[in-house]
Amino acid sequence: MIKQVKESGIVVTQMVNFSANLERWKTFRDQREIIQHREWSQPLWKHGLLGIAILVTHWMLTFSGLYKRGLENARNLSVSHLEISYPNLPKSFDGYRILQISDMHFSAFPDNEYVIGEKIASLEADLCVITGDYQEKNGEELDHIASCIETIFLGKQFTDGYLAVLGNHDSHRIVPILESCGIATLINESIFLTRGVDCLQITGLDDVTTFYTPEASKALKETLGNFKILLVHSPGIEEEASSSGYDLYL
Repeated sequence: MIKQVKESGIVVTQMVNFSANLERWKTFRDQREIIQHREWSQPLWKHGLLGIAILVTHWMLTFSGLYKRGLENARNLSVSHLEISYPNLPKSFDGYRILQISDMHFSAFPDNEYVIGEKIASLEADLCVITGDYQEKNGEELDHIASCIETIFLGKQFTDGYLAVLGNHDSHRIVPILESCGIATLINESIFLTRGVDCLQITGLDDVTTFYTPEASKALKETLGNFKILLVHSPGIEEEASSSGYDLYL
């Protein structure tokens, strides 16, 4: 959620479509998170054949040592560099650099925040976007989230700051924690980055697989930027985004 206009040099960040239905969204999120937490809290064997299959697979991986190796692989992180060309990208944004981080699942991978922090320490970017799943389960305690975020981004400065969206594992109660760390969270809304007459539109949606509401589709209809980027944790709304003129889906 961004409630103020921010100006920094030639870059102006401005909110549009800040939902008047925010409280309704919170109520919906509360109800859906309770159902999800109840489902995830049940023993795996209560989920039928699929749950039993997952439980047996977990045992096999654990006793074979592959589960431990998988955890080690999860800590063997790498940075991928991708250069994309668009003929309609405004000239003043030529060379614009976005650092994307996603699916950190802090409680599932203890101390990974230190690994991530080391990986990005030397990276330079204009904007950092974090596309969801800070938590492993939305019913878990949130106290550790702020310290993990601070460990990763301590001292890191990006020209246009940080933007974030929620994932299907996240509780909406994490939003104030992210924003207390200086990370603006987009909930079915857009911002604009302007440089002179050029405008970059960035829209962020709540997770569209587990927490979709019509507000997500409504947010896609806002069209004011010369170039449009969509931040969303999951696939599933890419066709609608394409038909609404979005150029990049992160």
